[in-house]
Amino acid sequence: MRKTFQRRDLEVILDLDPEDKTPSSQYAKVSSLLQSLCDILDRRVNTDLPYLQWVRGVKYPNLDALLRRLRSPGGSQGKFELVSMDRGGTCWFAVLPGEDTDETQKRLAKFNSFVDGRKLSGASLDELARTSSSIAIPSKHSTFDAQGFDGPFRRLAVAACRAIFFNFSNCNHQPAHEVLLQLPRWDKIASDDTSNASLSLELFLTCCPVPCMWQEAQVRVTDADFVHFRRDELLCRQPRLCDAINAAQKIGVGLEFYVHGGAQSNDGLKIQVRNQKEYGIIKKYHNKSPAKTLRKLMDDGAFKWCWQTSHFFRNTKPFGIDERKSLAFKLVFGLLISLGSEHIIKTWDSEKIYFLASSNGNGELEELRDHPYVSCGVMDEVTRDQLALPKSDLLLDGYPPPSPVFTILAKILLEISLGDRLDNVIIDTTGTDQSGWKTLRNLVKAAVAEVQKEGDRRPLPFLAAAESCLEFHYSYQAEIVRLWNRPGNQHINEFEIAKRLIYEEIICKIDDGLSRTLPAAFSISVGDARASIAHQATNRQTAQAQPHDVISLFDTLEDFTQDSREAKLARHFFVRLEDFRQSCGGYMIVTPPKRTRIAVLDTGINKAHGGISGALWLHRIRDEWCHSWVGDPKDVHDEDGHGTHCAHLLHKVAPEADIYVAKVFSHNQVKLYQAENIAKAINYAVKVWDVDIISMSFGLRHPPSQEDSDQWDGILQDIQQAIREAAPRIMFAAASNCGKNNRRAFPSTRREVICIHASDGNGNEGGINPTNKDGDDNFMTLGIAVELVDGGKCFYKSGTSFATPIAAGIAANILELAARSNELTVQAKKGLKESEGMREMFRMMSEQDQLAPYRYIAPWNYWPQNWTTD
Repeated sequence: MRKTFQRRDLEVILDLDPEDKTPSSQYAKVSSLLQSLCDILDRRVNTDLPYLQWVRGVKYPNLDALLRRLRSPGGSQGKFELVSMDRGGTCWFAVLPGEDTDETQKRLAKFNSFVDGRKLSGASLDELARTSSSIAIPSKHSTFDAQGFDGPFRRLAVAACRAIFFNFSNCNHQPAHEVLLQLPRWDKIASDDTSNASLSLELFLTCCPVPCMWQEAQVRVTDADFVHFRRDELLCRQPRLCDAINAAQKIGVGLEFYVHGGAQSNDGLKIQVRNQKEYGIIKKYHNKSPAKTLRKLMDDGAFKWCWQTSHFFRNTKPFGIDERKSLAFKLVFGLLISLGSEHIIKTWDSEKIYFLASSNGNGELEELRDHPYVSCGVMDEVTRDQLALPKSDLLLDGYPPPSPVFTILAKILLEISLGDRLDNVIIDTTGTDQSGWKTLRNLVKAAVAEVQKEGDRRPLPFLAAAESCLEFHYSYQAEIVRLWNRPGNQHINEFEIAKRLIYEEIICKIDDGLSRTLPAAFSISVGDARASIAHQATNRQTAQAQPHDVISLFDTLEDFTQDSREAKLARHFFVRLEDFRQSCGGYMIVTPPKRTRIAVLDTGINKAHGGISGALWLHRIRDEWCHSWVGDPKDVHDEDGHGTHCAHLLHKVAPEADIYVAKVFSHNQVKLYQAENIAKAINYAVKVWDVDIISMSFGLRHPPSQEDSDQWDGILQDIQQAIREAAPRIMFAAASNCGKNNRRAFPSTRREVICIHASDGNGNEGGINPTNKDGDDNFMTLGIAVELVDGGKCFYKSGTSFATPIAAGIAANILELAARSNELTVQAKKGLKESEGMREMFRMMSEQDQLAPYRYIAPWNYWPQNWTTD
């Protein structure tokens, strides 16, 4: 509950609009769930707690009294228990003996299920964005943090703008001078070097009285009254900036001048210019000038992704992922400079962001994309109101409106991400009309769905940053309220809060590598995940080097990329499978006598895995349903990862089924004597757990040594006997991954066991299956490029090992549908729970391919769309 309510996109994943007060069915449903939770909490508040004060007329008096105490000064300090079995001590909530805890769990599970059903592919947008980038973070970024984010560069920009615009105020030419400021590189902002030589800004200034001519310039800051040049080095003691620009333009050199670092003193208005004729600097960009705007580049298709358009129709080379990240970062940093300043850097206006090109506008633009310039100006009252941060004491009651400037910045980030201008989205800069903000929020959701459909996750970091811009007013208010309620925190620095939020909530979304410098880092980094996978690979290689291995877990070592055709087909398969499950909703009202039970015989499970921990939380896996025949009977921890992936796939395909975990070996390659565990586990699953389905993603082959033949024969007989006695349970086993180089592996060769081969998401044979067997069904289902998760990192692998739990999950869904249906006879339901009955059901769900004689199992082949109406 805490994790759910802390999500700033809560109203988005619940499809609610906090600005729309019109009641709807969705609003009523969520309201009912929340009221149910409040009712649970109110009844379980420990009313014996001291200092509780009740108020008449409130709907939840006990919960209200507890909240009043916690909000009071020091009310949440000291040691406490959250939940206890009695009302003594300092517990906040008490669960007393005899209370209906089952009903409580049912309500909580209902709420959690509702929220989980609206998550984005099981992960928030932040999590998806974190897994989308494979670009290594350069070492120069390692020192980049929120302090450097507001370092010397920002102070120089503020001092320079103040001096420049004061000097231009004395110029009578119209139109007024324009000032373009080059946005800095990441390493320049993060640099700790504060020497005068390093503190410089690169500018382009217009000349007067010819405003169409641009002069390249460089400004440096000094804390002294003035730089100690010789008399002949100075243009004059009190120069006019206009004269200095015209002189440099006439000579054809770059302009260099100095400003004082005392931002609030009169000295801060002075400038000092070197004699350009004798000591002028060489132009850095020579014949190039600000010739193309960001808006023009968008029109030319520079931000379209490869899957959006053909290269024949592009007018310019598209921006790469690094170029987009660099640009997005600079735009956000420009906004930060404007906050709390008397001058504006309009990084939220695509027509005010320039890129250098040749004078004719058709030059080497690609070489200068890392040097965007942005228009600067004196802050006017309208923009000051748009940028103003709400006062902290005004945020304690009510909800602030969306920030117009952050909304416009979100629009630009969306345009960078989507590749198209959003001219039809109008942002009301006064903040009164929020329709544009709502449209952008919906566009983020639609864009994420489109990106996932295309399989190219590169736009996700920009979508996550845009979402954070749209939610900035919520984040800002939440942080203000949190600090306000902290004891002794009477003074709140609004700018420091905004700066930190911009860094953590926006910048770190653009490049997740920067988030590694935050105090509260992610629980597992990409490096940790890679180390975990490498460790598993080492374990497998070590095991493969040992002799007399007879058991193989059939997953291939070949990985697919997330944007490969096979991975896209696999994701689409799961979408269709979920659509089928949702179509069964009419039957799900009927509660079955018991849930379908599936035993997975493998290497155990990792309870810290996201998919497994979710199943444990929903009680689809329980500790008492786990048993190990390797070492400690209670220790089912997966040291390999194979069993975890199989159990997760089972839960993903059949989330209503109960999963029983049998750890029968520890690694991919297994010694002969460990094969004895298989028969023991089958007997245990049948006689103790009374399961309906047994899934076995492994295969056995005769040991190479003749000395082991007698032991092999004994183990084989025990397993065959266990399989015969398991009838009428439905049993599945993986075929093998050796293609035509090997036949099926045992126990998939047994008639009592349904052998499963691997296909891609369209039902095409995957190329890893053994030769089809005459007289058998040769069933296959998805097993190519299946998405797996390890340590928060997604990757794609193939194998009949993964097709097997998917087939077992499909069978579980059929059993559950049959159990909930009142239209099937008892005999029909009983027949489906037997191996031959499920085979017949699978035949009706599949057709035999004449070219590749395998039967592709897919529920939609038998139950078409809207089948419940028939």
